Amino acid sequence: MSRYSVDFRKKIVEAYEKGDTSIRKVAKRFLVSPDTVRRLVKQYRLTGDLSPRKCGTKKKSI
Repeated sequence: MSRYSVDFRKKIVEAYEKGDTSIRKVAKRFLVSPDTVRRLVKQYRLTGDLSPRKCGTKKKSI
């Protein structure tokens, strides 16, 4: 998932949380994939935060 602004992420989640539409319709409206909407909604429900996650792993190079 590309790094969308927190404001944009918030608009996507708010549009879905209103409850009068589907994930596919929200995705089409904001020109993102349905999987992006699912991930953002899941992240918001689990953590209450919409900031982007860190990329990569904690493993250090040898």
